[in-house]
Amino acid sequence: MKTINRSKFIAVFLIVVMSFAFYPSVSTASLSAGLGATDLHGLTDFANCQNQSIGYREGLIGDRLELKLANTGNLDLNERAFYIAEINALKVSRAMKKAYVPPDPKNSQHYMLGLSDNEQVAINSMNSRYVQEINLKCEQMYGGMTRYSSQADLSGQHAYENSLRGSMGTPIDINTIPVGPIEKEKTSAEREAEDNARLKQIQQVAMDRYMQCAQNLKGMRPKLVAQALQKKLDSSPNLSVKERAEIQEDITAAYVSAGKGLDMIESADPKNPMRAEMRLSPQEQQDLNLQFSTQYAQASQGCMPTPGATAFAALQQQRQ
Repeated sequence: MKTINRSKFIAVFLIVVMSFAFYPSVSTASLSAGLGATDLHGLTDFANCQNQSIGYREGLIGDRLELKLANTGNLDLNERAFYIAEINALKVSRAMKKAYVPPDPKNSQHYMLGLSDNEQVAINSMNSRYVQEINLKCEQMYGGMTRYSSQADLSGQHAYENSLRGSMGTPIDINTIPVGPIEKEKTSAEREAEDNARLKQIQQVAMDRYMQCAQNLKGMRPKLVAQALQKKLDSSPNLSVKERAEIQEDITAAYVSAGKGLDMIESADPKNPMRAEMRLSPQEQQDLNLQFSTQYAQASQGCMPTPGATAFAALQQQRQ
């Protein structure tokens, strides 16, 4: 049975990738939006909504391998049986919306050998677009508290959602790529050369994925401030017309800043850059800081190396 002989670069890559999980300044435009809910119930609703994307990529891979296996007649029985087991496990991941469980944990990336470079690029692009669409859907359903107020100004929320919609990538339909057979086993030298080339591609895809995740962390705090101010505005009927107008300006400025992926609000009053946050009481600011740190920590988990990547790194060390 074939195994993937990958490069030594993976250890360095994982160190670089992990750094993106902990620095807001580097912060993928979907997760921050959906995590805009202002309580734990909202976070749970959003997390459940986002879980719709789990297993989508694995399902695409399983379907493609099944088609290719049907066109392949030169595999030995053991190799064919292993591909069938992987295809079934990939489809289970999609059906159950759970992480892929490989038939052989020591060779968890074997199925990648059955896909061409173009097929991998197409599947990754389709998965990225699907995740972005799910994120926008979850943002529209659970991303902000303004939708619960009949008097709230939703223009900022709509602008934020439009910014997410505008950042969606164009997928490559896997069905536009002709279905060929799974290639027969090559010599050790041929496999090593192909594996090194494949690793570079996997590295780039994974790096892009983590960069997208980190980008989603941007704009989280301004959005939370906008939601807190909207809540304060809705619960303060005795404000003067001038006070209400100024608070609405700050809410709009906060949403615009969030849509730009900024970590700080571009104040409606240049002479008072902290005007929006200073409208909140000390207790409200404390609650906001706690909410931000909780949501940021949860969002950052998506930027960490996946169990599969960790297992892949360990496998490389064993083979060197």
